Amino acid sequence: AAAAIEATIEQVAEQCRLSDIPLFVEPLAYSLTPDVSTSSTAFAAERPRIVRDTARRLSGLGATVLKLEFPVDHKHNADQNAWLEACMEISQVCSVPWVLLSAGVDFEQFEQQVLAACKGGASGVLAGRAIWKESIAVSVEQRAEFLKVLRAPGNPEDEALKALIEDRLRQTESERLGLTLTDEEVLQ
Repeated sequence: AAAAIEATIEQVAEQCRLSDIPLFVEPLAYSLTPDVSTSSTAFAAERPRIVRDTARRLSGLGATVLKLEFPVDHKHNADQNAWLEACMEISQVCSVPWVLLSAGVDFEQFEQQVLAACKGGASGVLAGRAIWKESIAVSVEQRAEFLKVLRAPGNPEDEALKALIEDRLRQTESERLGLTLTDEEVLQ
């Protein structure tokens, strides 16, 4: 099954290349053992390796960007140093840019994951439910106010996240060009 999936990715990647359109590939981690649930402690222990090895294998098949799950299950491991290390390991083996998907976690959790992922080498995020799901459970009036707040200029959290992603993009481009910058130069 894995060989067929990889062949399909290569075929689609070639068609995308010929059509001059980017290909975003979104692999999802799952257990190969039916009695090991993806929410189990046993799977959580293997998840960083699974996400990393999947990124290594699939990044060489022609995708423009990999859209990856956060490699650590926050319900089983709250150690943000372990989060950072797992993200850095992905960046070391992934030959294309990777971005973080939200997987529908709560916004506060996603925000922490984004910080670790971008610090660990992710090029940004492609997110859905983690951003908007709270707006579904509120009244129309509350939803309108929520959306107004999200669009408000100068939101400190928004600006901080934007700055973090911009810093990461500058760092990635510097590395691509073979430039060495200090942390202070990157932040300028």
